[in-house]
Amino acid sequence: MRQLEKLIIITTISIALGFGFLHLLIPDIMFDRLHIFLFNLCAGGSLILFYTSNQKIFSVWTWVFYGIALCFAMSAFFEYYMISILCALSLSICVERIRIQQFSLFPWGFFKQTEPVWQKFHQASLLCLSLGLCFSILAMINQAYCPFFDSPKFQLNTFFLGFSFPLSLITFSLMFRLMPHHEISWLHWAKEAIFWAINGGVIIFFVFILLGSYQGEFLISMLLLIAIISTLIIQLIYAAPGQQKWVFVSGLCFLLATALTGLLYIIDYFFPHLIHEKLTLELHTIFSLYGWNLSGLIMICRFNDFPLHLKTKYFVLMHWIVIAVLSPFAYHYSLIALITWLSFIAFLWIVLFTNNELTSSHGGL
Repeated sequence: MRQLEKLIIITTISIALGFGFLHLLIPDIMFDRLHIFLFNLCAGGSLILFYTSNQKIFSVWTWVFYGIALCFAMSAFFEYYMISILCALSLSICVERIRIQQFSLFPWGFFKQTEPVWQKFHQASLLCLSLGLCFSILAMINQAYCPFFDSPKFQLNTFFLGFSFPLSLITFSLMFRLMPHHEISWLHWAKEAIFWAINGGVIIFFVFILLGSYQGEFLISMLLLIAIISTLIIQLIYAAPGQQKWVFVSGLCFLLATALTGLLYIIDYFFPHLIHEKLTLELHTIFSLYGWNLSGLIMICRFNDFPLHLKTKYFVLMHWIVIAVLSPFAYHYSLIALITWLSFIAFLWIVLFTNNELTSSHGGL
């Protein structure tokens, strides 16, 4: 990836995190939509298309997606829903055009045993992105113009969280792609089971959210937790040694923390006041976006560059300090928010712009 695209990604993600802390300065305005849309849709969606195009630079369609996604984020934040609907429709068409070119109109590959699991996750990521955009259109119509589904959950504030899922799927795709392919039979079936558990589980989970079934949400959360733990075990045992393995192990630990905080949040419905609800939700968002999903975005940006001229343990430790230690306090204290934001930018800059070992050995940075 060129430096231009890296600068765009760093700027977008850093601004997204900044909006996550901006309520400390402007408490009367909720910046969650800008915070999440900039990360998940603008940066994340664009990198998914970049990875799919298999080029070293953003394609024309990727730039188009990025520009329209910015317009969508701004119009949704200011509640100009008609503009948001048109933007979401254009983005969905853009994603589907690329998905169909790369795969097929109907996702037949999901049902083929010969299709590698990483390719299934890849196509699922694109399909989830386009479907998420379509559902956001329905949610905006239901919320602002013509109510047709009577559920307090069927609104944009529910579905914008769904844009995190395509990033999660593309991260799984990268992880399984980098695993050795000479595998025993049971491992193949384990990967297939993980694919269907994660994709089917999340779809059913959203149905239970719309229906307000907390028992259903709890059961599906347990299924997803088992799938995550299984993936972590497979990654630890079978992944090829190297930096990429430990980046993904770190990311899966963030995902495990995401799943556990999500479970705690659901348990609070059955046992009120057992946990600090707001803190739990904040941790859930931080671990998901800036822990697990960010690991995937970094891998896309540096996919062909490994090994980097970095000590893996220092990279992983810095990621955990910024996200798991500083960020939870940054949501409540302005000074820590500033320190966290600057540390986050420094972390991204180091990871995205550090040369690989071959370049460094010939006089690089």
